Parts: sequence; C-alpha cells; structure tokens
Amino acid sequence: MNLDSNDGKAPLPRLGIMFQEDGLNFLEMAQISASRWRYVWVVDGEAPPSPIDSRLMRRFGDVVNISDLNDDSAASSLQAAEIGGITCFSDRHLTRTAAIAHRLGLAYHSPTATRRMSNKLQQRIALEASGMPGPRYVSLPGNTEVQTLLDQVSDFPFPAVCKPQEGEAAVDTAIIGNLDDLRAHLIEIWDGGRSRDMILEEFLPGVGNQDGFSDFVSVECAVINSNVQVIGVRGKMPQDGLRSTGALMPSKLSAHQLSEVSDCAIAAAVGCQASHGVLHTEIKITPDGPRIIEVNGRVGGPGVPELVERQTGVSLKALACELALGWTPTIALSAPTESVTFFYRLQPPLGAIVSIPPTSVEKFAALPGVEGVSVNRYESSGRTGAGMFEDSLLTVHGTAADHDQAQSIYEAMLALLTAGS
Repeated sequence: MNLDSNDGKAPLPRLGIMFQEDGLNFLEMAQISASRWRYVWVVDGEAPPSPIDSRLMRRFGDVVNISDLNDDSAASSLQAAEIGGITCFSDRHLTRTAAIAHRLGLAYHSPTATRRMSNKLQQRIALEASGMPGPRYVSLPGNTEVQTLLDQVSDFPFPAVCKPQEGEAAVDTAIIGNLDDLRAHLIEIWDGGRSRDMILEEFLPGVGNQDGFSDFVSVECAVINSNVQVIGVRGKMPQDGLRSTGALMPSKLSAHQLSEVSDCAIAAAVGCQASHGVLHTEIKITPDGPRIIEVNGRVGGPGVPELVERQTGVSLKALACELALGWTPTIALSAPTESVTFFYRLQPPLGAIVSIPPTSVEKFAALPGVEGVSVNRYESSGRTGAGMFEDSLLTVHGTAADHDQAQSIYEAMLALLTAGS
C-alpha cells in the first residue's frame, strides 16, 4: 500500500518539501508522514532528479517545478497544487521557502527571519542589535579588489574565521592567521570562479577540550508560534580545524553549562525573530560564556536527526513537517538514561590523501558499541577547502554505556585510521 494513502477517507493535507538532490531519503520521508499528509516535492534550481528519485517522488507525492518562476508565480503554482504547508531541510532553500509561505499565508518563519538565519552577516547584525555579545566581524564583498579589502581590515584582530555569507557545511571556510592568509584564501575562492560575498569574524577562543570532548556544542530547538523549546544539546568530539568529527548525546556539560547554552540558543532565536520551525544552533563555550557561532533555520545536517531521535525520542524532520502544516504538536522527550548515543565522522588529515580498503570497514563495525557504518568515500580528495562532510571517509554510529566508553570507541576508530586500516 502507498504510505501516503489514507484508504479513501478525507483528503490528506498536502505538504510542500523543497527537493535537494543530496539530502532527501524519500522512503524515510514517507515513513515520517505515516499517512498523515501527502507530499508535494518542489524542485527549484537543483539538478534534475535522477530516474530513481523521480519514481520515488511520484510514488510518495506529486512534483511541482518552480525553477524558472519568480516568487509570485511559484506561490501561485503551489497554491494550485493545494499545499497547506511548505518547508525545507537546507540553507540554500530557506529564503525561497519563506517567500512562498509568506505569500500563501502558511506557517513558517518570516522572510526577515530566514534572511537572518541564512546570511551570516545579517545574522551578526541582528544578534548584535538584540544585545547578544559576539565576535568582531566585517563584510568582504565579492565584487571588491582583494587589496582594497586587505587595506580595510589591516587592524582586524587575528586569528579570524573567513567564510561565505551564504553557504553550508563549512565549504570555503578557513581559519585565518594574518593578512597574507586572508589574501591567499580570497584569491583561491574568487580566482576559482566562486565569486561570493564573505564575512571575516574574530576567532572565538574556547575553554579548551573538556574531558576529551569539544567546547563546541549544538542546541536543537523547536519554535512554535514564537515560543522556543530546547529539545536537546549535542556534545561534540574535538574539532579538526573547522571540520566536524562527530557528536554525542547527552553532552558532558555540567548542569550550569547546559542552562547557559540553552538560554543562549533561545536568545539567539528571539534575536533572529524565528517564529515557527526547527532550529539548529551552534555555540562555542568561551571563557566569557557561551557565544553563538551560527543559527540555522532548519533541521541539523547529516547524522543530527538520527542522533536526536535515538536519544530524545523526537523526530526533528517529523516535527518540522508538522509545524509547517500549522500544527502545534506536544513535544514529549524520552526519560534521560546513562547511555550515550554517538555519531562519529572519520576525517582524514587535512590536505592528505588517505585510502580505506573496502575490507577494513568490517574492523570499524567490530568496535564495541558500534551499530552501523556508512562509507562516504574510500579515498579522500586531499583538498584543503573541502567542506565539513565532503571529504569525510565514513561515519559510525552506536551506543556506549557512558562517556568514557564513548571516548574510547572514538579513539579506537582514529587508531584504525592511523594504522592504515
């Protein structure tokens, strides 16, 4: 039976989902629906769906292509498709989703809020205006001569972080030690044909790794009619530069730190004027307290939903869909346990070309507590500008008895890589 069928009862509400070729599992989305709504897959400027994706999209919903339409025409087209809500799961679709929702009177963040949550410069301006402390920052427009920009930031405090004002997964993001580093980074990006506006932010010093875990965390929240509810705080393994190496729940933060980072995430949501949806907020714990890295107006990326659901019982994707339909779901969190759920990402040394023989995957799967292994690539590219996920070799997920065992599993995984698998 088709999972979006309701056996001849009243018509199901129709939910628009922005198609993304690198992030939708249609079978998973059908299971999330559980016959409560029917999907309308909205194609907007992405590469055409593969033949397999096309078949799955039509099995579990309808398809509307708005790639060549302006916002008004796109809204009219989706109104004709009778959608009762619309949402997305990637930063690049946030502003378009908000524009359509606004025109159709659907439940979603406002265009102003999504602009703040998809553009890092606008976000810094909004958070600063709301009174939240943060790093110094400056805009680096892509249509400006590099030397002109260097002259303008000659007194900027280094180290710093340079990243695209609009982007995701840390692509073209780098830690900058001095003006020469900045020059090289901008030239690499702009001469490579990626003419994009950048932002330079003062590097936030952290309190350092705590008991083997990072001072960098993420807070997953739901916003229902402008009321912010924290669903969970994910701890992270030590960062490899700016690349994610894994996460776990619960974090090992103290009760006081958990309260601080939760309050920080809520204040940032209010500062961005988030009103209805799921947020993924990244926070650095500094000697002066928690500081916002960025607020993302969507469900967290690969591994986040699975980790959160296994630890809290809350499906972030289902929640995002329910909120987009204008529903006001009750969020019931599972009772906390002593066990630790983890999702580790094996990153090669930055800039190095590392291979993993296919037969070695069994060694990772045999580590204590590991319940699944997913291969991203068997050989790294060696690119220093690769994004957070682009060059990772594989991911492992599972459950540990406590934080000590979770750390031991992570160290064993790194040892396998060092040993050449």
